[in-house]
Amino acid sequence: MSVEEEVKEAIVQTLSVKPEEVKVEEKLSDSLGVDSTEMVDLTVALEKKFGVKIDAKEITKSSSPQEIVTLIESKKAAS
Repeated sequence: MSVEEEVKEAIVQTLSVKPEEVKVEEKLSDSLGVDSTEMVDLTVALEKKFGVKIDAKEITKSSSPQEIVTLIESKKAAS
């Protein structure tokens, strides 16, 4: 499974949305109406799934799933 597929899966599971609702290029707040509490939950889920530490300022509700994929790929490459 690719990083993009795993990020999408984490978004679907954590935010209880349908896979087709996740728009790769759109901000999470715009496409899914994500609030700050949901962002904390998503960040924790991504940290567990990928074994990386994500600072709260690195992923915000203004982030798109594609930006999250890029961040995780760079963190995995650095470790």
